Amino acid sequence: MGELLLKAENLQKRYYKGKQSIEAVKDVSFTIEKGTCLGLIGESGSGKSTVANLIAGLEKADGGKIRMKNLDASVGTSAPEYEDLLGKLPPARRKMYGSRIQMVFQNPRLSFNPAMTIGQGLEEAVRYYTKWPKQRREEEARRRMEQVGLKAEYLHKRPRELSGGECQRAAIARALMIRPALLICDEATSALDVSVQAQVMEILDRIRRETGLTMLFISHDLALVSTICDHVAVMYRGGIVEAGTTEEILRNSTQAYTRELLDSVLGRVE
Repeated sequence: MGELLLKAENLQKRYYKGKQSIEAVKDVSFTIEKGTCLGLIGESGSGKSTVANLIAGLEKADGGKIRMKNLDASVGTSAPEYEDLLGKLPPARRKMYGSRIQMVFQNPRLSFNPAMTIGQGLEEAVRYYTKWPKQRREEEARRRMEQVGLKAEYLHKRPRELSGGECQRAAIARALMIRPALLICDEATSALDVSVQAQVMEILDRIRRETGLTMLFISHDLALVSTICDHVAVMYRGGIVEAGTTEEILRNSTQAYTRELLDSVLGRVE
């Protein structure tokens, strides 16, 4: 096993509607090794997107821990090796971890202010976390757009002027602006055509291989996950029912639910 970047331990999340409650996440635990991609799969309502929101800090967990590798060497040897993101971190530490985890969502246009150009949107992504001067922000924006296969001229366009695939590429560039330690892709290709899906997946895989980026890839499509992920965790009704390497899950799954997912997208796995 390689160096762990993130540890999720016994995560719990319950939603309330009147006197009714729904246990969306039940004692979910997993680890993500640095430089690898974990695929979190399951049907709609399985709890996978809720897990993503908990890790990104977009929602508050009812229980459990999310521990992330301390990547800030300047804090000194007295700092813990892993810090609990759900704990009472000082504001400066909280801000630091906010920059270490970035998300790419299903609808790429939600990542941008429609009144701003794409370039302004990319620059806006780093204003809160850095004190970079405008020239550096512009240079970084051009670099990230090139990284996702878009020309610099796209920086001057507005989100509505881009196709869905182009806008999702720009959203990935925006998420990469501050060089996160963990990139979470939450159904990032499900709204795209199959051919465009393949292009975006190729871009993500190339960036991961070239930069060593760690990823959590969330999808209902096990076939898609298998093209990029090193490990897979299968969620059903709020819990993880099976986890292992991608090859183990594809070849030797022991769970009926996982086999149903396999049959729905792959047919029989030889």
